[in-house]
Amino acid sequence: AAKVYGPRGYQKLTGPDQRTFRRTLAQRFESRSARIDRVKSRVEKYSQRAFEMVMAAEPDYEDSELQYYVRILDSCKGDAKVICGSPWGKFYTPGDCELCKRRIDRREKGCQCTQGGHRLCWTCMTSIMNWESLAAKEGQQPWTWSIKDWL
Repeated sequence: AAKVYGPRGYQKLTGPDQRTFRRTLAQRFESRSARIDRVKSRVEKYSQRAFEMVMAAEPDYEDSELQYYVRILDSCKGDAKVICGSPWGKFYTPGDCELCKRRIDRREKGCQCTQGGHRLCWTCMTSIMNWESLAAKEGQQPWTWSIKDWL
């Protein structure tokens, strides 16, 4: 940004620096419930969009948009409530979702518990998510969406 000085001699921010400053300032003073609602809305949009993409007639599993959503959802799965006592891990064997009974046969469709007996599709994962802990981690985790946002 260019250095422009205001009437009192202070440096004014212009261009992208000013927008970034305002956004981080607004997030800093955001209430806890507003932050939870914002994070919940964003993650639910991502899970819904990923679901639509994998349930298409001929899904493209190599699509960069789908891979972006899966990477974010995969990072969020640690805050989903456990069913059997073991945390949610990487997908490695096919099976049905524990809640909706959809077939999960690829990592783009959901996650699996570390013991291997339970699976969740991404949309069902968002229904059992601990939003408070996920919102508290925003900005500290690689799932933060500041790099590229498709929505």
